[in-house]
Amino acid sequence: MGTTIDHLASDYRYTVIRGFTDAKGVKVPFEAVGAIRSISLGAGMTEIYIDWERIAADGKRTPERLTFLMAATDGPRNNHMRTYFEKGEVDVPPRAPKPARPEALPEPEATKRPAEPLDRFNG
Repeated sequence: MGTTIDHLASDYRYTVIRGFTDAKGVKVPFEAVGAIRSISLGAGMTEIYIDWERIAADGKRTPERLTFLMAATDGPRNNHMRTYFEKGEVDVPPRAPKPARPEALPEPEATKRPAEPLDRFNG
């Protein structure tokens, strides 16, 4: 189960509907699009961390960490995220492909044993 702040949740695409600058100076312009990968709280629950992939117009994704202070009085903060982010569709990251299964090698003739008769079992 992941952390949810207001309506923000992991593995969804969001559009910024009001530009802002986070607590570390990262500028996010109006209409920027990104997929949130994780949301966490800092030690002491004084900061909100949002790890997202900013999606460029050409589809290129750039990982980025946004930091917001819980004590902030303006900008994105707890109970005010809806005025900055609009929730979009699900955007699940692709899974790594499973490794190929090795094909079973045929058993060498020398190790094969003849089937034992079942006559010895009575009853």
